[in-house]
Amino acid sequence: MGILWLLPESISKWDREEIRRTGFLTKYKENVKNGPVIDKDDPLVNYVGHPLSGAAYYTMARHRGSEPMAAFGFSVLMSTFFWEYGFEALAEKPSIQDLIITPVVGSIMGELFYQAEQKILANGGKLLGSQKLGSVAMVVLNPLGTLSNKINRAVGSKFIQSAEADFVVRRRPIPGLDQKSNYVGIELKFTFW
Repeated sequence: MGILWLLPESISKWDREEIRRTGFLTKYKENVKNGPVIDKDDPLVNYVGHPLSGAAYYTMARHRGSEPMAAFGFSVLMSTFFWEYGFEALAEKPSIQDLIITPVVGSIMGELFYQAEQKILANGGKLLGSQKLGSVAMVVLNPLGTLSNKINRAVGSKFIQSAEADFVVRRRPIPGLDQKSNYVGIELKFTFW
């Protein structure tokens, strides 16, 4: 979100002056109430950037052991609720094409990336006989996983033990809430050291 805020308005399409004037929460309520819409983002953002984000969500789930359909569901939930109706709605109306393109095309790309990564790992980390080419490909195919591994190696231990996100349905009473309450949501868990 911070990186997008710093990008020129010609790329982000965010009217920062209006956001400052109205405030993030007012803008959020307005955007959610009035969306989704067909956005006017650059085709490179909509048809390359967003699918890459969807692929990152998808591969995150696959690396946690999710089957392809569960990983697709995770990509849908993350791209819809975490991003379009989450952070991005603070600055702009949710986008119809992003709600479709990000998880659908992203999941297809994500599975291709995941399968390619598994082949490289099965080949001892080499691509076309080269360890360096294999390392570069791993960064391209799984940037978040590669970053996590590099941080763990740099600190000399397993600093980031796990980052999990699950789709949950709670079917038992929650203390302090209506005893009949059930809910559906995304549960995020981060474990360090």
